[in-house]
Amino acid sequence: MTSVKTTKNIAATPKIAYEIVKNFEAYPEFLPWCAAARTLNRRLDPETGKEVFLAELAIRYKFFHETFTTQVTCDPVSLEIDIQNVKGPFKKLASGWKFRAIEHAPDNSEIHFFIDFEFRIGMFQKIISVFFEEAMRRMTDAFEKRIVTVTRLT
Repeated sequence: MTSVKTTKNIAATPKIAYEIVKNFEAYPEFLPWCAAARTLNRRLDPETGKEVFLAELAIRYKFFHETFTTQVTCDPVSLEIDIQNVKGPFKKLASGWKFRAIEHAPDNSEIHFFIDFEFRIGMFQKIISVFFEEAMRRMTDAFEKRIVTVTRLT
């Protein structure tokens, strides 16, 4: 299994950062290797206030092209996003985001991200492990740039 945890501080409120990450449909506009994205079955849980939906993402990198579906649970109160595998090339996939205000700088955020995954096909796991650190750095950088750009526009 491959795992990563990262924390970044950015110049945006936690709510703005949360809303940008929650907007899966926009991922192809800024996220490396994301060829397509859509959400399905979006609903609001009336008891918890959490938004739950299926996110379908198509990833394309050179010869690798896969589509996978996850269940996404967004909590607007705690500003947390939980992502769990539903179908696709992964044997296991779990990731999540937490957005927290920085005490001494309330317009800034501390963003926590983690991902754990394992492909069903061992060959994919071996290939991705070679590029994994660089891929995660590029992806987290892309989210950070998107958040900063959107924040400047608002």
